[in-house]
Amino acid sequence: MFALSLIPLILPALLFVLCLGALWFYGYTLYATIDYLSHQDGTIDPDFQPPITILKPLCGLDPDLYANLASFCQQDYAKYQVIFAVQRATDPTIGVVQRLIQQFPEQDIQLVIEDQAVGGNLVEIPVGSNPKVNRLTNAAALAKYKLWVIAESHIRVGRDYLRQVVQPLRYPGVGVVTCPYRSQATGWLATLEALGTATELHPGMLVAHKLEGTNFTVGQTMLIRKTVLEKIGGFDPIANHLAGNYQLGKLLTTVGYRVCLSHYIVEHRLGRGSFGSVFQRQLRWARELHLAHPWDLWARLPPSVR
Repeated sequence: MFALSLIPLILPALLFVLCLGALWFYGYTLYATIDYLSHQDGTIDPDFQPPITILKPLCGLDPDLYANLASFCQQDYAKYQVIFAVQRATDPTIGVVQRLIQQFPEQDIQLVIEDQAVGGNLVEIPVGSNPKVNRLTNAAALAKYKLWVIAESHIRVGRDYLRQVVQPLRYPGVGVVTCPYRSQATGWLATLEALGTATELHPGMLVAHKLEGTNFTVGQTMLIRKTVLEKIGGFDPIANHLAGNYQLGKLLTTVGYRVCLSHYIVEHRLGRGSFGSVFQRQLRWARELHLAHPWDLWARLPPSVR
């Protein structure tokens, strides 16, 4: 009876402590954000433009897919190659890629289909249970250059994207560059999802960056040298990981390379979706968080394996 009488006193105190914790976290987030922005090197060396291969794994028709992919084919950059990779010859994205090839004949664009030979090149069989990694492995087999950009299909970028994200590789020790993203939503469900990204992903990412440095990569953009990837065994170590993006950054830090969180913010296009599709996506991301690092709260960031 006495314990029950204490509930009206304990409950407000507990809620007050939880509110203080939330206020501290977001206050520290503001500090981490200011620190991150103040240490950004925005200088661009116009002569630093090493040739780049862009690897784009595709699966199904994302919202605004053509405009998203076209933004990667219109870069103000000296020399680059774009390789799109799909799993099956029936994937509807193939028509979009063929349209891009026709519209940008001057650009070096190639298409890799996993279950058939393309252009006389017999692609590899699946290397693991992660279908995205399988497509990346097949695409990388046709890469002409030693510097690779891996970017998701629902990302849209400006014409200066490659010139900006490549700059941190001027400095020794940087193994991979990754980018934060800004969600552009259509519809109320997508807007709620974008709000969750802005209030969960970005604060967690910047707090982790401040407390322990960036030891993860975000799937929206990963820029890496082929030689650096080979130091961890290529794509094979992440071929069976659901949270492959997170694991890639983690593995690189264990062999002595730094992950640079770029100041360049890419656009993440979120179209209208049903409640079921949004729920399934959130459930998949929650599984990725748990598998990536179940006990480290600072590392429990949505790794964006989309």
